[in-house]
Amino acid sequence: QRNSLLLRHQVSKLAPSVQKDLRARALAQISRYQDANPVRLMDPWYPGREDTYKYATELRNRLFFPRDEADLELFLTQPQDFIHQNLPSRVFVNPAIMITGPPLSGKTTLAKELALATGAIYLSIPQILLDMLDLGSVGCTLTKNLRELFQKGETVPDELIIQALRLRITKADVVRCGWILDDYPLTAKQAKMMAQVGIIPHRVLAIALPEGEAFNRSRILGSKGTLGDLDLTQQEPLLQRTRLDAHTRNWPLLRSFYSLTHDNVLDIDGKKCVWAMCDQAVKETRTSVMQRLEYYQRVSQGRPAKLFGLAFASTRIEAARSDWKQYCPVSLTLNNELYQVSDTRFMVEYHGRVFWMASEDFTNLFMSDPESFLQVPLPTSLPVLLTATERRLSITIQLEDYCPVALVDRKELTKAPGQHIIRFMDKCYSLSNKEAVNKFLRRPLRYVQRAKLPSKRPMIKGEKQVSLLSALTKGKDGKGLEPADMLTFMQASVAELICQSLVDAGEKRPLYPGSSPAESALLFLAKSLRAKNPVSTELKAEKVRADLQLFLSDCALPSKLSKIHEEKAGLEAMGCWTPTDARIYAELCERFDQIFNLTSP
Repeated sequence: QRNSLLLRHQVSKLAPSVQKDLRARALAQISRYQDANPVRLMDPWYPGREDTYKYATELRNRLFFPRDEADLELFLTQPQDFIHQNLPSRVFVNPAIMITGPPLSGKTTLAKELALATGAIYLSIPQILLDMLDLGSVGCTLTKNLRELFQKGETVPDELIIQALRLRITKADVVRCGWILDDYPLTAKQAKMMAQVGIIPHRVLAIALPEGEAFNRSRILGSKGTLGDLDLTQQEPLLQRTRLDAHTRNWPLLRSFYSLTHDNVLDIDGKKCVWAMCDQAVKETRTSVMQRLEYYQRVSQGRPAKLFGLAFASTRIEAARSDWKQYCPVSLTLNNELYQVSDTRFMVEYHGRVFWMASEDFTNLFMSDPESFLQVPLPTSLPVLLTATERRLSITIQLEDYCPVALVDRKELTKAPGQHIIRFMDKCYSLSNKEAVNKFLRRPLRYVQRAKLPSKRPMIKGEKQVSLLSALTKGKDGKGLEPADMLTFMQASVAELICQSLVDAGEKRPLYPGSSPAESALLFLAKSLRAKNPVSTELKAEKVRADLQLFLSDCALPSKLSKIHEEKAGLEAMGCWTPTDARIYAELCERFDQIFNLTSP
């Protein structure tokens, strides 16, 4: 507590001019946190904003830079909580945002507002080219080529535009503050050329605007415009059709490139007000910068870091793929399952290698203790789902086309249709559906080792049934099958159902009124087999089951009727014989008379 009191008396607030003077005369040095906010180290720095150094403080000849009044007050009152934290990322991360959309959607307005809010440099291709042609610019080869094209009135090729953009991005102000690029690239080809020279935006903010709204804005601008306006293309509705057609033609391919390669596209509703769009853009820019700051900090400390939202190229991720490929090491360690992942949200980099996680919970477990999940190696033999072309090749299916998942999990013999075939350990297995495919892919050894066909199997419907009937009549030697072989087939087909019915008959011991025990048992066996017939329709099966229940009820009828008859006299004497009892007694008597034909049914 004594140290905290001393620190509070040593820390002091500085005016921006004072901190500049102290730095210029080397009377104070920047702290170990550099320009980062000591209260929230993961916050973006935004060195281009005017208020970045507005709340500067000095402590023991070291300068700290809180970002607002609340952070300043917290640092002045509790400096001991913020001067011994882990170092932030040594890599400076600044905004790198591209804004695109249809004409009159507010791209330029949003880009300038975002540049003002983040302190980044606003970039537009026309302005960059004009700056290159300025008389005071260096007369390099690029400038000469651009000047010749402008003098001839020819279109500037994409190669020269990207060279000029790259040269502008490498200047000191852009390197220090970041950049906001307005309405470029326009095509997927230009985006690929930019990526080849290393210009990849952290986020692509795509403004969505209906065509009707674009034409409406053009009419409004035309009604308010004058002949002195410099840009009359915004005011002419007929010109918007050409621009909209070009955007509709090029945007799907451009979006696909950035979405599939870098996954960095974010949609913004262009019908919202400028402030709402700017707030969403600032929030997304802040998130992109914070994600990269956290990534560089964790990587520098040798800890695992998430890759989602960093817009890394797929080639870079593929080059850094770990020995576990796209299988989750956490699932393999905890559940002994081969879980192949395709969701890029759960990618983690650790020691220069990329690992794929199956869920957010598994990602958090790996982030907390990665080494404990890297002790179980990936098996050398992995299951592979065959494509349609590979399935057409001549391959031998194990287990006679029966599904191993149904055989192991449900003890059922299910013929697979051949649409899902998996190769594992140089053998092919056919699965009945997609659910079975997922189970087999995760635990292939379990099903390969446990799936065993029974020695006796039922007849298969289809073509094999015809060949079986032919064998029953002719046999291998033309003399027909032996009775023992035929009994074997009958046992495999109906033995289980017969055994179940016989066991039920032994437990229930049915005795139908007016029939002997043997006759009653045979009646029960017949009705039970009909109720368990697997080929019956649902309507037929329901009717047969109801017939079986009526048979069992009739078997219990004499005992029920005798018991109620004995209780009737006593209940009537006590006055407890209710109308409900009388109705039940009458129904039992009526049913008894129907069975023995004493009355007409």
